[in-house]
Amino acid sequence: FIEHKKKLINNYNKELNNFTNKEKKNIIKVSSIKSPFCCTIIEIYVKINDLVKFGDKLCKISNIKNNTKSFLKTNVEGMITKINIYKNKNIKKNKMMFDILNY
Repeated sequence: FIEHKKKLINNYNKELNNFTNKEKKNIIKVSSIKSPFCCTIIEIYVKINDLVKFGDKLCKISNIKNNTKSFLKTNVEGMITKINIYKNKNIKKNKMMFDILNY
């Protein structure tokens, strides 16, 4: 499985190097939104395939240490492609929470 994954990555990198610099600018990027600290998920405001723009609220979180509540907002524009959190779940610092396909 690991060898197959390495081959796929190598093929992707070879194809990527064949693009000109102008074409490289048009490659789609995926941004991962990570947890800023250890927290509990209170509410999730988005679902897969939702379009988000800069500053949109993704979820409401509560800091585990001091129980302060805050909103996690986007820092990119794009479409939600993956959600790795659930309501009432505890999340460790720097855990990937959302993937956003940039546009």
